[in-house]
Amino acid sequence: KTDNTQTSDYWDYYLNNDWYNSIEETSKNMLVDGTYYQKQLSDDSNYKGAVCKTASNIVSIKECAKTTTTWTGKVGLPRYGEMFASQQGIGSSNSKVMWLINPFSSSNVWNVSDGGTANYLSPSRSFGARPSVNLKSTIKITGGNGTKESPFILGE
Repeated sequence: KTDNTQTSDYWDYYLNNDWYNSIEETSKNMLVDGTYYQKQLSDDSNYKGAVCKTASNIVSIKECAKTTTTWTGKVGLPRYGEMFASQQGIGSSNSKVMWLINPFSSSNVWNVSDGGTANYLSPSRSFGARPSVNLKSTIKITGGNGTKESPFILGE
């Protein structure tokens, strides 16, 4: 998908409608629109180049929107380079692998394994999606320590 429209066939529609509407109103009120960079990315080990790169020139984030397909919404997916391997558990089941926002090609999408390795596969595979959100700048951690037993509590 290369434009900013939402249809029920795409992840952005699901995350910003079905998933978003399933969360509590208090949580919805903490979210603001953010920009998600969707540049197609073939093999590239440079983190900054993962999203904002033209030829061999890495551009500033301010210039990024001029060189990259962007999408604006309250909920997106992590991008290549934002790999949360330690949060995915241990093992190789499909629930331990998550999709990233960046396509590899017209037929493959990047994902990250539980070990933190980036791979690309057809989106027909059944892997997890970990929503990525943008919080209001006034939101703070008001409790918890970030573990499974004591997750962070957010508030203003």
